[in-house]
Amino acid sequence: RKGLPFSEAHNIIGKIIAYAETKNTKVSVLKLEVFRKFSKLFAEDIFKVLDAKRSVMLKKSMGSTNPLLVRQEIARWEKKLPLTPTLSPKGRGSE
Repeated sequence: RKGLPFSEAHNIIGKIIAYAETKNTKVSVLKLEVFRKFSKLFAEDIFKVLDAKRSVMLKKSMGSTNPLLVRQEIARWEKKLPLTPTLSPKGRGSE
């Protein structure tokens, strides 16, 4: 996002995760100063990315986990696929 090639960003994140594991802590609780030891490009906005719900909502590419896109894809497939009987807990169709 900040002009860093994906492969470099991926490498940096891998190092941060390894660091957090050695400290037996979550990446989401690391201080900004720790992130900045790995790259000066880190700023306060890193904590928005580390919010799982917000991160999922920011994904906009086809096939992503964004709930809106998932609902749209389900609706698309519901129109294409024929309705089938649901299975009961015993594995039989709902007759």
